[in-house]
Amino acid sequence: MKNTGTTILLLSILLSGLCSCRKSLENKYKESVKNEQVKNTSAIKASQNFKWNTTISLNFSFNAVTLDSRIAILKITTVDGSVVLQKLQKADQDFSVLIEIPVHYEKLIVSFGTISREFETKGGKIVMDLM
Repeated sequence: MKNTGTTILLLSILLSGLCSCRKSLENKYKESVKNEQVKNTSAIKASQNFKWNTTISLNFSFNAVTLDSRIAILKITTVDGSVVLQKLQKADQDFSVLIEIPVHYEKLIVSFGTISREFETKGGKIVMDLM
């Protein structure tokens, strides 16, 4: 009987403590949401050098090799294997394209058949030569 009374007392203390903590957290959340409402985006300040773009334009060129009759898949992928561009390409035909890539892609892998090379994207231009 004594254990049951002690157990009930401990449970009631625990429940009252949890309920009071929950109310306190709810009040803090409501206050923080009320204080964080943005009224005007002009209040956001950033450095003059900060770039808001999430993508960059990249000029890609494939330079042809005269009298080369090979035909292979030209593929541009990220370092983790995501395909950016893929097409069937003749080795004796030039190809150029402007592609948009996410800013966080710092390197791309370009392959033509079994030939594969890694390029940095920071210059905004990639030229693939087979020679």
